[in-house]
Amino acid sequence: SIPEKIEDGNARVFSFRRVKDDNVVVGFINLSPKPQQITIPADVAALKDFFTGKSFAQGKATLVPWEYVVLSPEH
Repeated sequence: SIPEKIEDGNARVFSFRRVKDDNVVVGFINLSPKPQQITIPADVAALKDFFTGKSFAQGKATLVPWEYVVLSPEH
């Protein structure tokens, strides 16, 4: 499937969701040299960062400069 852009009102963060069958991947990429706030949707709050295993709760979170997170089911 084609990734869909998540519109969250922050032009400095590129956010996307990709769904294929029962698999969901959501990415947040801070494209700026300053911390940026993101909103974790309720339907992906159970996912963990693919690279670090860090959990994110529903609601607001902050990405440090140039940080990215890719949320996916545990693997």
